[in-house]
Amino acid sequence: MAEAILSVVLDQLTSFIRNEVEQEVRLVVGVREELNNLHTHLTLIKAVLEDAEKKEIHDNAIKVWLGQLKDVMYDAEDVLDEWNTRILISANGPHVANRVRSYLLSLCACFKHVGVRHDIAHRIKGIREGLDVIAHSKNQLGLVQSHNHHEEPRQLTSSVVDVSVIFGRDHDKQEILSKLLCETSQQETQVRTPILSIVGTGGFGKTTLAQLVYKEATFELKIWVCVSDPFDLQGTRGLKYYPRGSIERLSQLRTLSKFVVSDGSNKGSVIGELGNLNFLKGSLDIMGLRHVKSVNEAKEAQLQKKNYISDLWLNFQDDIIARDIGPVSNEEEIRRMEGVLENLEPHKESLERLVIRYYAGSTLPTWMRMMSNITSLSLYYCPNLMVEPHYLFPPRLETLELFYDVGVLSKSLMSLTHNNNLKSLQISSSPHSSLPQGLNQLTSLQQLTFYSCEFLDFKPEELKPLTMLRKLEISYCNIITRERSREEDWSILTHVPIIEIDRKDIKKSRN
Repeated sequence: MAEAILSVVLDQLTSFIRNEVEQEVRLVVGVREELNNLHTHLTLIKAVLEDAEKKEIHDNAIKVWLGQLKDVMYDAEDVLDEWNTRILISANGPHVANRVRSYLLSLCACFKHVGVRHDIAHRIKGIREGLDVIAHSKNQLGLVQSHNHHEEPRQLTSSVVDVSVIFGRDHDKQEILSKLLCETSQQETQVRTPILSIVGTGGFGKTTLAQLVYKEATFELKIWVCVSDPFDLQGTRGLKYYPRGSIERLSQLRTLSKFVVSDGSNKGSVIGELGNLNFLKGSLDIMGLRHVKSVNEAKEAQLQKKNYISDLWLNFQDDIIARDIGPVSNEEEIRRMEGVLENLEPHKESLERLVIRYYAGSTLPTWMRMMSNITSLSLYYCPNLMVEPHYLFPPRLETLELFYDVGVLSKSLMSLTHNNNLKSLQISSSPHSSLPQGLNQLTSLQQLTFYSCEFLDFKPEELKPLTMLRKLEISYCNIITRERSREEDWSILTHVPIIEIDRKDIKKSRN
């Protein structure tokens, strides 16, 4: 997943640098340098991705690093897509004006202002700074470049094309455009979208021709989707929204990385469009669940029928990197979100990992207890969670990750003390200063990680009851790392062979 999105961003960056598109932001100093720095960082990071994805299974810090990388990549692709859209609209002017939605026209109008150019440049700089930290961390994590020689996967593409270096395709391009526009005009009242295939041997220029058509086609809404041989939809996180009604027609779709629920505008899709996509496999991230209007609407997603989904992300916010649950006006709205989550019940046997993000409800779904194969549960910022009975959690849960404020679970883990399978616990960005009650009763724990808990402070003896613990990781927890960074500070935990403080194994360092 990380390699797919990184490859797309690298492809876009290469095109931007090659095409001298920085002319559109000529008044902003240093944009080209920022793009080059981004490209360099991404190239170096891509070289160690294979090593990172192998190690994340056993190293929570690397798993967090990969998550941070993906978040920055999603932001980068969004900015580059927006930049490219503004450039295309600005370049085409009135030719596009009659066919593009008003909000895109407003982008075109404002793009000539220095303020907008500075905004793009500022956002690129912010992404580069975030990537600086990630690039630096890869060395601390001990990630190495892979030297395995294997067949390269099919390259993901974007819609960006340099028309100045393409010759002899005008006739083909015009023929396709004519056919598309003709069929569209004749079928305006019909639901189906005309599909045209470009067939040819490898290297014939099929993708380039499609890019030329995409650049000049003047439909109200366009998306570029890179489709691999088994018709898997990849690189879709960079597509902010899909045309209304377009996804549900792809009934044989195998992979859909991200699905965005419409907020009531023309952006996004109705969640019921997932109903027919029963061949989806692997990971599915549904975003914007706060916009699902009713319990019945949630049922229309028919997640129970998707028996190839192993990794499910249920995100109630629109933004991947949101930091709160957003405005919640009343108790009725909270109850609605609880009902939505309850009625997004997935297939009982296929699901292995469940992630719930930015959820305003006070209770977790009752169907979790029936998910016989869930071994990993991640909760991101669910501040209203109340006491959960122990029988509600998946019976085979082995890994629990708690990010930010997760309500009562940030304060007490007593409801998990009956679980004898829990092997790994990660607590990140906790708002509290003490360990959750009951943590030292989770005696089956083998790995315990605290990450970026700036207020957390506890004594090593509090972890002594965890007799099965084999690895303790503490990173970016300022109070602990400042006051207890030596081996003698943790000498009471003689049974724990690995204790890492800010990536340094303090037991090994004595040698």
